[in-house]
Amino acid sequence: MGSNLEKIQKKKEKLEALQKEIKQLINQETLKKRKQLTRQKIILGAALLSHAENDEKFQKVVDILKSHLSEKDKKAFE
Repeated sequence: MGSNLEKIQKKKEKLEALQKEIKQLINQETLKKRKQLTRQKIILGAALLSHAENDEKFQKVVDILKSHLSEKDKKAFE
């Protein structure tokens, strides 16, 4: 009878280890996606600002976009 209890305990430990591994993999994937999105935003933002320096119409678009920012975020452009 102790044999079955030992098997159950080992299976539980294995299951817990697998659940922990799955959680770690999910967290890694989430972090990877967040980093990729942040990089995309930085690259696109830099391209927008660069293009606005040389194109007055485009600068107006950027100004309109900035007008929709919170006061806190607007300070980043001062």
